[in-house]
Amino acid sequence: MRQHPPSTLSQRLRRFGVIFRIVVVSGISDSLKSARVPAMSCIGIDLGTTNSCVAVLLHGKVEVIANEFGKRTTPSCVAFVDGEAQALVGDAALSQAARNATNTISEMKRLIGRSFSDPCVQADVQNLTCRVVNNEGQPQVLVQHRGKELSLTPEQVSSMVLKKLKSSAESFLGRPVLKAVITVPAYFSARQRDATREAGRLAGLEVLRLLPEPSAAALAYGHERADLRQDPGQGSRTVLVYDLGGGTFDVTIAAIEGTEVTVRVVDGDDHLGGHDFDVCLMKWVAQEIRSSLGVDVANEPAKVRRLLSLCERAKRDLTALTKAEVDLEPLLPDRDQILKLSRAKFENLCQDLLQKTLDCVRAALTSAELTAGDVDEVILVGGSTRMPVVTRLLADLFPGKPIRRTVNPDEAVAHGAALLAAELSGARRRETDLTAVVVQDVTPLSLGIDVNGGSFCSIIPRNTTIPAEKSKRVSTAFKNQRNVSIQVYQGERPVANRNMFLGTYTLQNLPPGPEGLGIQMSLTLDQDGVLQVKARVEGSVQWEGCSLELRDRSALEVDEHAALAARTKAADEAEAQRLEARFNLEKCLVNSKEEVADVAKFRSIEDWLSQNQSGSREEFEAKLTEAKLALRCRRNEYFENYHTSKRSKFF
Repeated sequence: MRQHPPSTLSQRLRRFGVIFRIVVVSGISDSLKSARVPAMSCIGIDLGTTNSCVAVLLHGKVEVIANEFGKRTTPSCVAFVDGEAQALVGDAALSQAARNATNTISEMKRLIGRSFSDPCVQADVQNLTCRVVNNEGQPQVLVQHRGKELSLTPEQVSSMVLKKLKSSAESFLGRPVLKAVITVPAYFSARQRDATREAGRLAGLEVLRLLPEPSAAALAYGHERADLRQDPGQGSRTVLVYDLGGGTFDVTIAAIEGTEVTVRVVDGDDHLGGHDFDVCLMKWVAQEIRSSLGVDVANEPAKVRRLLSLCERAKRDLTALTKAEVDLEPLLPDRDQILKLSRAKFENLCQDLLQKTLDCVRAALTSAELTAGDVDEVILVGGSTRMPVVTRLLADLFPGKPIRRTVNPDEAVAHGAALLAAELSGARRRETDLTAVVVQDVTPLSLGIDVNGGSFCSIIPRNTTIPAEKSKRVSTAFKNQRNVSIQVYQGERPVANRNMFLGTYTLQNLPPGPEGLGIQMSLTLDQDGVLQVKARVEGSVQWEGCSLELRDRSALEVDEHAALAARTKAADEAEAQRLEARFNLEKCLVNSKEEVADVAKFRSIEDWLSQNQSGSREEFEAKLTEAKLALRCRRNEYFENYHTSKRSKFF
């Protein structure tokens, strides 16, 4: 198992955060001006839900690479068309989507790394025009191509988009590209990150790093703000990056001082983006068609795809206009019908979505222990931030603060990825004029284990800098316990199974002995968000190697989870105390059988416990008192200490 030593930058990390070290490029060597150096050809990729972008650092400048149509972003869309030997990818796939809806695949970023039973997947499947099926618990897309049915995983579809971007980069650079930095939402789980890395591998890319999107955007901002880098005397400035993309939303708060960009807090929702605004408008238009014309278009994939395209166009029109029209003729050829829509109506329809983004912003401010007045600038990233209502709402939330688009919103994430790609590919070491870019991020939620019969014990707290390695002492609960099952969760709720389950590791062959055998537990989280578990018995110098096996389980959205944890804190703490009381009773019954004086009483308590697992804390504590009285030896003081001790956690 890999072990990650503590970062050498640990003394420089601030209370909340992470450091980006960015230094202005002061000059370029003659050799770099005259030729494109192979070390510079590691690319940065923003693999988006609806659109993707690729960039590279050349001649000290980030170049966003256009595709064969001259466009600087490429639709994350794949289509299979009879008569074409290969799949269509990008603009070509999107242009024929309305005619070939069931064989056109998009939005795979929302499915990648998730189980089919995940509520998010089930909700997304309802809005997809392609067919998604359950294949051994995993979502797969079925398409027809040249008389055959093809089954594709989200990773395979995403790899086709990555291959397209890789091909564009190779055409631009004039040589093969084998390495990349790929961005992911801040709240992607370890499994989603692994799946993204696999998509890169299938595309023929060595993925040097998976970079969180808000971190990439902050990196791009810090690189472009030469005035801040060149005048350290300005002092520290606090910026908030509002990143509303096609399918995800991220917000990050960072402090910039001279050449340092310190990310304090990240928040967001990986199922909230421009596509959701399109769907919201589409549902309203479909209802209007049903009411006025008596036609239901919602159950016909081809019409849904056309309607979605029309609504996206209307949304874009409303960016510049106060009124737009949805021409229904392409959807209903026999009807000459135009639906008029005002910007105000559109904003009202999408009010809940907009409010969700503001809730994330407020949550980030709370986590960073800041107020809106503490923010010096708001940075807009992502194409969906072009909606005027976004700027207006943020201006209301941050009165008097500048709302900026320093970098093209569609390209900022790829821009930041290209900067890190240049660093990791060795360009800095080859060209002394390029100074280091160091990126570290924070954990969006706490990581911990199940202890005391169901309580959550945090080991790596929320907003800990990554990479991170934290340890905690735990103890066995029962006599002669030979195995310990370590269940790992991510979340903030005091009850373990109310958090997101990540996986289980079993530490086996423990030495026989009394309860309370000490075990050192360690969790390690690397730069890519991959979690590993280590454990060793106290007195042993050898850690047991254990790679965490991730499971497919339904998960709450991270932002909803954090909000829910705050709302249910009191109830969760009461439940954790109830579980601990039940666990203490179980320990007493198991560990004290040989010392029982009143066997009949002891057995009656065991029978009661087996039939009353949902009993109250008070009931369990009362039964524990009865069990103590049934013991031959007076161990009341021992059990009282055993019950109240806070120094050890028990399995």
